Amino acid sequence: ALAVTNSAITDAGVEKIVQSFPNLVELDLSSNTNMTGTAMKLIASLGRLERLSLLQNRFNDLNVRRLSKMPQLRSLDLRGNMEAGDMSLEIVGKLPNLTHFYGLFSLSTVSKMTATKFDPVQRLKTLLAGAPIGVVGLGLMGGSLALDLRGLGFVVNGWVHRQATATRAMERGLVDAVDISAVHLQNCGLVVLALPLDQLITPNEALVQAIPSGAVVTDMGSVKAPVAAALAQRLPRFVPSHPMAGTAAAGVEAGVAGLFQGRPWVISPSGQEDSVAVELVEALALALGAKPVYCDAKAHDQAVALISHLPVLAGAALLQSAATGGQLARQLASSGFADTTRVGGGNPQLGRLIAQSNRVALMAALDSYNQELKLIGQLIEAEKWDQLEQHLSRGQALRPEFL
Repeated sequence: ALAVTNSAITDAGVEKIVQSFPNLVELDLSSNTNMTGTAMKLIASLGRLERLSLLQNRFNDLNVRRLSKMPQLRSLDLRGNMEAGDMSLEIVGKLPNLTHFYGLFSLSTVSKMTATKFDPVQRLKTLLAGAPIGVVGLGLMGGSLALDLRGLGFVVNGWVHRQATATRAMERGLVDAVDISAVHLQNCGLVVLALPLDQLITPNEALVQAIPSGAVVTDMGSVKAPVAAALAQRLPRFVPSHPMAGTAAAGVEAGVAGLFQGRPWVISPSGQEDSVAVELVEALALALGAKPVYCDAKAHDQAVALISHLPVLAGAALLQSAATGGQLARQLASSGFADTTRVGGGNPQLGRLIAQSNRVALMAALDSYNQELKLIGQLIEAEKWDQLEQHLSRGQALRPEFL
């Protein structure tokens, strides 16, 4: 076995490895982004290799095709290779001896695979070994999660703060059991913290103590670095995550089925977690039809400041600016205005929490946005209409990249 991770190894380095260790059975080349398809070709020549990890590299479908010449592979990790798509997974699905596979794949690809080992729901059930899933908090995120999991045949136990919420959660069929104490978390193999950001960053000690020591724990918070800092040392099997989905609704009535289908689900491991814990969180996302995306917690927070948190504040500002137009502006507002301001009209408490929790990244995003608005204002003031059209055209061209 050989591991060369988080280094600057190139194709030439891989060639030396293959020449020096032709009988390798296990190889880990994770996080070596200087490798190209040539490296994959060299790896494919290792005729005795059974376990291969290529986590967080830049291999694409054409590179992964080389693996079709490795029928002896039993374990393969392609997580974080963002250019490897459905074609890669169809190739992987034909490897006859593969029993463990970790990577991004769509449900359309899974449906084409005949091997049950790639069924995402079955994978999650296997990892849980019959243990229930605990969900702490049954608002929009927790309630939607619970609904989907129960629909897939999992036992879901809940913990909420109010008896009225517990009663309504049972009436809606969100959970199999729920209480205002942690009694139903005791035997859970996975616990999902679907709580407001402030309760994740400053967790209740009773919550930390109530989580079973062997349970894998993840969260659904929209900011990752401060949550990871608060929980990682106190919960040894904690894996930060964030499903990129939501609505403007809140509370126990807000949960809806299918909320996570087709949406990105960010997983931000620190590297200190055990691999089974990370695998279980990825399996949860895949079972719900989401698309796992691996990234550093800080990088996540910077990205969501731009594409999620900034729109909340910009939408709220636009609504207040439009309000100066009086009753006529309200009367004339139509679908375009509704689309532009949807998130700005969401939960004010959530807006406050994301600003508090992600202040530095959000300030940078606001500065960038203000610069764009300033430039547009200058072009209009100077009557530079051709330049304004060119600027708007660049925005038009960019939009498909975010959809």
